[in-house]
Amino acid sequence: MRNRYEKPRWIVAKYAGKCSCGGPLNKGDRVQWHPSIRRILCYRCGGQYERDLAADDFDQAQINGEWR
Repeated sequence: MRNRYEKPRWIVAKYAGKCSCGGPLNKGDRVQWHPSIRRILCYRCGGQYERDLAADDFDQAQINGEWR
């Protein structure tokens, strides 16, 4: 059984389809696969997701006094 708590990872789309935002995905596009929610994000959405996570980590580090 696959681990449903794996981290998202960048892959190359094998098929055309739609992003979770509703945008088109073409075969060969770089996309982000999220195994825990079983969703594909386009390059723009996946990049925004990573920036949001990095900002959250930075904020949490400042709150905890780990970032100086």
